[in-house]
Amino acid sequence: MKADYGTKTLLWPHGAATIILIVGLGVRLAVLRDLALRAPTFGEPIVDCEEYEQEALDLLQGNAARGPFFRPPLYPLFIAAIYGATGGSYVSVTFVQGAIGAAAAALLFYLAWSWGIPPRLSFAVGILFALYGPQVFYDLQMLPAGLAVFFLTAMLLLAGSGLRGSTLAWLAAGICGGLAGLCVPMYLPLAVLPVAGAFLATRRKTFWCAPTWAALLGVFLPLLPVIHHNYRETGMLIPVAVNGGVNLYLANNPAGDDTCRVRPGPDWEYLYAEPRSFGICDAARADRWFYARALCWIGTHPADFLRLYLRRLRLLLSARELPRTFDLALERRHSPLLSALTAGAGGFFLPFGILAPLAAAGLPALFRRDRKRALWLAGYLAVAIVWLPVFTVCSRYRLALVPAICLLAPLGMRHLLTNGSGVRRVAGWLAVILAGLLVNCRAAAPLDGFDFAAEQRVLLGLRSMRTGDHRAAREHFALALSLAPGWPRALHACGLLRMREGRWQNAARFFSAAVEAAPDFAEAHLNLAVCLERLGDIRRAKEHAGIAARLRPRLWQAHDMLGALYLREGKLWYAVRNFFQAHAADRCVSEPLAHLIYILCAHPDPRVRNRMVADKIARRLARHPTNPALALDVLGMWAAEQGRFQEAEQLCCQASAAAAEKDRGYLHAILSRLSLYRQGRPFRDPSLPPPD
Repeated sequence: MKADYGTKTLLWPHGAATIILIVGLGVRLAVLRDLALRAPTFGEPIVDCEEYEQEALDLLQGNAARGPFFRPPLYPLFIAAIYGATGGSYVSVTFVQGAIGAAAAALLFYLAWSWGIPPRLSFAVGILFALYGPQVFYDLQMLPAGLAVFFLTAMLLLAGSGLRGSTLAWLAAGICGGLAGLCVPMYLPLAVLPVAGAFLATRRKTFWCAPTWAALLGVFLPLLPVIHHNYRETGMLIPVAVNGGVNLYLANNPAGDDTCRVRPGPDWEYLYAEPRSFGICDAARADRWFYARALCWIGTHPADFLRLYLRRLRLLLSARELPRTFDLALERRHSPLLSALTAGAGGFFLPFGILAPLAAAGLPALFRRDRKRALWLAGYLAVAIVWLPVFTVCSRYRLALVPAICLLAPLGMRHLLTNGSGVRRVAGWLAVILAGLLVNCRAAAPLDGFDFAAEQRVLLGLRSMRTGDHRAAREHFALALSLAPGWPRALHACGLLRMREGRWQNAARFFSAAVEAAPDFAEAHLNLAVCLERLGDIRRAKEHAGIAARLRPRLWQAHDMLGALYLREGKLWYAVRNFFQAHAADRCVSEPLAHLIYILCAHPDPRVRNRMVADKIARRLARHPTNPALALDVLGMWAAEQGRFQEAEQLCCQASAAAAEKDRGYLHAILSRLSLYRQGRPFRDPSLPPPD
């Protein structure tokens, strides 16, 4: 029941909520100013932030990718709406998110007040949330975590109203839970809590009651358009997005200790491409494959799963803010205010290191005050704490706990200071101190020792390189090497930039340095082989391509390059074998198949040309034309070899149109073949080596 505190609180609660809103917004604006002045990634999103921004820009330009949603769709729509209204202002996105974060603090204050918590404690609840350092930081990043926490806070507030018997409140709570799931799919189990809460609150023995159905309808209302879109594109029931399987697999597989350390770049691409070696090329089926692999491993290795799960649970409940896309320990250096709000050393860090133990004492105090609401909040915490460690644990996913611990911590402090006899009070303090020691005990994290500052510079340099700003890319790579001298990834990035500029000798030096620093860096070996091949050193190029293929058997480019090098050496069957191995490594790319068809159709020796095998390969190639110009060109050769010259001419024209925009040299080769097809002659390449 809501408390009545008399006429002295005539402006209560709206005046207090306004103060909390102003404080929360002021803190976020101050941190935003610091980040805008000092943070290198401000205004230049990287990794997940960059992908969300690109999806939003695609939506604005009408170029949204077809297929199921790979990422939750609500947040790109949110960015697109702000970009559309402000002309693409990055600062506007961060400002709006900061305002939403401040509004979430005011909502949490209203929640505490509506639950009958005394005015000063309710005000403290709102202020704690407004000043919660990690929440402040993620509210200002182009990530959906802050928006999801706002919807979760609204869900808790509306469910509290529903506990008084309001069906509409349960409906709204379900909608907020569904919207939180559309921001961060990992929070979907929390979205189901209003359904359970409505069912238990009605105290009926049947499920057929209006509040329960209202909450269930609310959860599904935001999800239905997304489910419909995904089903229309794939024929599968996908609740939100198709990245859930790989996220589950990252934490639950035989090499879970290693995959939790996978970073954006070659390692991530190699891991995500694993289903392609089984011929699984679309994202929806790959998502199912990752789910199946993870669940199969959990079922067959329960002891290993439990060991990893308990380790992640320990990390979830530790005071340290675990890095993933961002490292808060690095980002806090850019803002003195953020540094103060997240201060700490060793295993102790604000604010979780203090608030979590106090929240543990606050939950029993809430039980004594209001058992029904305490059960609801305990259920929320239990689901979050049990569910989140199933996946990779990091700071931004733990934000789901923030509303609950900010609500309970002031109650815990008040309970310790004012309630109980001397013995009970001492026992309570001892319990909180023990919880504090457990929470603040230093725990080893998967990414300990990783240089996030150097990685940021490398990622920023790669972003600049993609946009054509080579000078900025060179500066970022140089800064990365100054922060981490001899770091293989930075050396590899420098080599990639020189490759793009056509400076093969310089690129080879950087790649050589990278493989010397990290002999197991397969991509550096492969790119070194590319440079050596351009420089005419075929022997060393073949050596490094072979090393890359051995280090990463599913790296199809290494096998494909080995095939091309063997062709240059005149070893035809070695080349054919490596092209087949390249296809086995990734059955969804067209290049190895195209090279095989080229040999089987264009070889001057009739003993090599094989129409039956070429037919089978051509059918596979037609399903996965990842390189349209090359695929259409060799399919034209295949059609001409079978005497279908009109079809060959049509395919060749399509290939020339596809090549005209990218490779003018290849366009001339296609046009020369077109003239042969018009004369009714198939193409032959006399430069191909004879059979061994």
